Amino acid sequence: IINNISRHSIRRELNDYAQTLVRIVENNISSVIKSDENRLNEIITGLKYIKEEEQQLYLKDIAVNSNTFRDFEIIRPSENPDFNISEKTVYNYDEDTIRITEKIHDDKYIRAEIDTKPLKNEIFKDTAGIEQRRIYITDTKGSLIYSHNYDEKDFENCIKQLPVNLVNNIAAKFDETKNRPRVYLKMNDLGLIIIVNTSKELADETINRAGIKILTAFLAAAAVTLLL
Repeated sequence: IINNISRHSIRRELNDYAQTLVRIVENNISSVIKSDENRLNEIITGLKYIKEEEQQLYLKDIAVNSNTFRDFEIIRPSENPDFNISEKTVYNYDEDTIRITEKIHDDKYIRAEIDTKPLKNEIFKDTAGIEQRRIYITDTKGSLIYSHNYDEKDFENCIKQLPVNLVNNIAAKFDETKNRPRVYLKMNDLGLIIIVNTSKELADETINRAGIKILTAFLAAAAVTLLL
């Protein structure tokens, strides 16, 4: 009985940590994006003090010398009927960039292409204990963008088991495989999906090790009782 209680407790801990981990990764991504948005707003402030004809040179100079900004585009909605301001911050899979759009004034916007290298360096920080967990970050079509402990068969299985209708911005369990919690989180604004999978090796090691410890302690206590 004690052994079973211990195993149930550990299963719950594995699930709770998987949900915590997916949130940590989400927060790391959001933190980088927020920092880039703040930098872009600083650039917008600078544009207000630069003559119209010199603004493109100003932006080009920033792009050439920046480790973050790859390119800029100034857009006037009145001249671009296909412009969609609802897509303020999105991941561009084809270019492997984050595209951020901010308003300069009523009929003028700036769109920046952000290099994803800084993002890749920050995604898995503050995630102690993830050595045996598999983490996948995809676009909404299931195309892999980043990963930790990538396994092709496991990744394909995770994508196959994802629900058709994903909830937005909530850490949710899927594919109720015993002792191996899988959790996803869809970052709706960015169009990214974070998947955290507990590997079989980690599940077996954690649960079996704890079970052996509990059983050993119980048998030792019983032996002492018999000797008294």
